[in-house]
Amino acid sequence: MSKTNKKLGFFEILVSQIVILVVGIVVLRFVAIEWQLWGFSPKVDLLLALTAALLTYGVIYMVYLYGGRFSASLLTDMQRLVVHFHDYSWFKISCVALLAGVGEELLFRIALQSWLANHVSVYLAICAPALIFGLLHFLSWAYFIAATLMGLVFGIAYHLSQSAMLVIAWHAIYDLIALGVIIKYPHLLGLPPRADSNRFFSDV
Repeated sequence: MSKTNKKLGFFEILVSQIVILVVGIVVLRFVAIEWQLWGFSPKVDLLLALTAALLTYGVIYMVYLYGGRFSASLLTDMQRLVVHFHDYSWFKISCVALLAGVGEELLFRIALQSWLANHVSVYLAICAPALIFGLLHFLSWAYFIAATLMGLVFGIAYHLSQSAMLVIAWHAIYDLIALGVIIKYPHLLGLPPRADSNRFFSDV
């Protein structure tokens, strides 16, 4: 996202996520990559995804609270993100989280990481997409580091499980929680609270 204060509309954000999704689909269509939707079983994969998302956000939340200067930088980035999402309903938040989970994991882990794994070492295959993932989420060095580490965690999880749905659901659920807190309950992060934080399908 741009460092400027220009507000991106819901349509613009959806289009950017759809573009990522389409690129991932094109790569999978034209490059020989073996992948599977489920790694263990639907119930196990989804349970693991939910558990991992909750644990991941718990760690990130602790970083926000006790991360010192690193935390301060992340909170500044959060304030800049709120400009784009502050009036979103839960429906819009869910749409963005779902598209981000599907599109970004399809491109970075399932397509790019799987393709690299056929040509380079597994370490580089995991690290390179994570680095690109971090760069595309660059708001500050702190945010870049956090996003890159998230990319590494997703990459390792995908490598070990070979479950596309595990990382997709994990990413989507994490984004749903993270965006939900930023938009609906910003006071939990020390940001100014919203008076209309309990609306569900408002401003759809």
